[in-house]
Amino acid sequence: MDLRSVIGWFFMIISVLLLIASFTTENGHEINLITGITFLIFGGVMYLLSRNGKKKAKAAKAAASKVE
Repeated sequence: MDLRSVIGWFFMIISVLLLIASFTTENGHEINLITGITFLIFGGVMYLLSRNGKKKAKAAKAAASKVE
C-alpha cells in the first residue's frame, strides 16, 4: 500500500471531523471550517497522487516484462 493513500485517508477523516465540529458548535468556530476544507483538499490530492502512482508502477512493470 502506498503511503500517500494512507496519508490521504487520514487527512480526509480528520477533515470530516473538523467540518462536523464547525457546524455543530454554538460558537461557529471558523478555524475548524477553514482547516477542515484545507485538510479535505490535501487529503484528496494525496489520495489521487497515490492512485496515479499505482498506474505508473503497473505500466513500468509491464514495460519491464516486455523488455525481457
